[in-house]
Amino acid sequence: MISFKYSGHFAPYVFAAAALALAAYGDDREGVIRRRAALASLIAGTLLTTVQWGSIPLRQGMRDGFSSVNPERPSSDYRAKARYIAELVAMIPPDAILASSDRELPHVSNRLTCYTLMEGYEGPDYILYVLHTGGRDGGQAQKALDSGQYEEIAARPQLSLLRRKGAPGSLPIPPR
Repeated sequence: MISFKYSGHFAPYVFAAAALALAAYGDDREGVIRRRAALASLIAGTLLTTVQWGSIPLRQGMRDGFSSVNPERPSSDYRAKARYIAELVAMIPPDAILASSDRELPHVSNRLTCYTLMEGYEGPDYILYVLHTGGRDGGQAQKALDSGQYEEIAARPQLSLLRRKGAPGSLPIPPR
């Protein structure tokens, strides 16, 4: 589906093929006419696909993966959640391995070793997840707690940070 990022991997092949096709038209009068027609087709196709699947013009219910997104300014709740995530991530040493629930992963994916929690809890030094989510992410976090290998070291509204017992380089937990 075009709403997933994976379809973007095909774009470089299309651009390379287009450059080769345009080069094959030649420099004579007919080649110039064909290149101009190709340019007009490219512009028309870009506008049509942007209106159909893109974010211009802005509209409600644009597809993003499995869900819909609405173009709105970040709410105060969203900004607070981003702040809470930043506070929790500041407690994790830079070289520690982190696993996170899917919706929080984009906020922490700049780390060298950062994994999705849905694949399991085995291996990471820290786990950041949304409380009471159930499903794959919350289920894995609960399994980690139940295993006795992890302990909750900090929490914020709707969020929890777990640390593997004996994880190297644990930072002191700043007061809230």
